[in-house]
Amino acid sequence: MSLFRRIINKIRHIISNNNNNNASYPYIFKEEKYKVKFNINNSTEEFRLKNWGGEKEYVEKILNEIQENDVLFDIGSSVGLISVLAAKRLTKGKVVSFEPDPENAMRLKENYRINELTNFSIQQLAVGETTGKMELYTAGSNAFSPSLEKVNGIDTSIEVDIESIDNLLKKNKIPFPTVIKIDIEGAEMIALQGMKKLLIGDNRPRVVFIELHPDFLPSFNTSIDEIMKFLSTFNYTIAESINRDKQILCKLIRN
Repeated sequence: MSLFRRIINKIRHIISNNNNNNASYPYIFKEEKYKVKFNINNSTEEFRLKNWGGEKEYVEKILNEIQENDVLFDIGSSVGLISVLAAKRLTKGKVVSFEPDPENAMRLKENYRINELTNFSIQQLAVGETTGKMELYTAGSNAFSPSLEKVNGIDTSIEVDIESIDNLLKKNKIPFPTVIKIDIEGAEMIALQGMKKLLIGDNRPRVVFIELHPDFLPSFNTSIDEIMKFLSTFNYTIAESINRDKQILCKLIRN
């Protein structure tokens, strides 16, 4: 990406941040016995937080799965619906949130802060198979979710860091997870390719939640069948699945 393009895209993000901040308001989210606070900045965040992003059943399955001492990897955290709710439940555990979009990461950090949570860490990077830089196609927090390919009709992009889970574990930058959730707009396979050592090791997670986007997968040269076959080689099998619009939400358990 040229220097000029980087500058233009950063300016767009600054303008988006300023516009969104003007509409910010607090929202109390009630989930069973927990009251969680979120700052809502725009209509997209309103849908993602007030309406569970249209995935209430799936989110509840994730929350009901986690135990108080679990370590949850929330890969594709956005502004923190699952991350913050999970951190409230993990009284002896921790959430590691992965979110490459700088605006979403800023919102995520703020939502952790206003809930006075400390059992979390944020990795502001994309999760993949390699280490380096990649283009992230994003139009800010008041738009479709960002992706590493042009799958959501977003033409603007920024350069972000990308790192594999295996390499982060090797560097002791993150703990070993017991539960993983992945929702990264078609890039699920490259994230899985970058955690092979984890999935085959003694500390492999007992559950993997993965949101698949069949229409996006061809842009990443993969398919649902390939992803399921890959996970099966590590002895993970589908326990439950939910079909929602053009997405398939899966829970896979370790055998």
